[in-house]
Amino acid sequence: MRSQMLHRNRLEFLGELAASLAHELNQPLNTMRMACENLREHVSGDDEYARAKVEKIIGQIDRTARVVGSISAFSKAQGPDGERASLQSVLDQVRDLVSGPLSAMEIGFQVEMAQEPPYLEGDAVLLEQMLVNLIMNGRDAIREKHRHAEGHSRCGRDAITVTVPSWQGRDAVTVKVRDTGIGIKGASITELAQPFFTTKGENGGTGLGLAICKKIADSIGARIDCRDHPKGGAEFTVTLPLPPQRAEEPAAPGRSGRIPD
Repeated sequence: MRSQMLHRNRLEFLGELAASLAHELNQPLNTMRMACENLREHVSGDDEYARAKVEKIIGQIDRTARVVGSISAFSKAQGPDGERASLQSVLDQVRDLVSGPLSAMEIGFQVEMAQEPPYLEGDAVLLEQMLVNLIMNGRDAIREKHRHAEGHSRCGRDAITVTVPSWQGRDAVTVKVRDTGIGIKGASITELAQPFFTTKGENGGTGLGLAICKKIADSIGARIDCRDHPKGGAEFTVTLPLPPQRAEEPAAPGRSGRIPD
């Protein structure tokens, strides 16, 4: 009983923290957007480079504002809002967000799909946040593996792979995130999703990333499972319910790409 109360108190604290952060971030974001709009008015019409950069900054500010809005919704545990989103576009956004940080650590990243990903219903930004958190969790696990192996040569190239197996004929689609890190040491998702719980040691992380992933999964009607992969590292599986696919959203023929074991 006491542990359940502690868990509930931690979740309430996280919700309050998320709401507070969303409130505090909105003002500087609005200020930055207004400054960029003013700057855009003063950029010379023939300076295409500067204008493109300003437009890119405004686009990223708008995206951040959407993330902040999703954090606010997340803190209130709101469920799917019926918005349709392409899983392909979600994965494209995730790739754009994680490629730089992973490349800086010389960690490979790839997305493998058995066929064109389907359309989903719910908050696409929350799904992006969940997948990015899982990928960054894998990055931290790889970093922890290197810390323990300091002084020893690396065996092979570290990588994080996102896999979408075939979904046709099913009522759900799965997205698998596998890393070549230290693994989860047999821990269950229930343990890993406890706020402040971590398998990465004192310097490995805050223990909040997977707790946030689990909360997001619950809010969008998804499920997360995990295991130590037989070939090393960890694999997290996100199962997402599938709405009926509309005629204007046809599934394209299967894509090339090996699906890992």
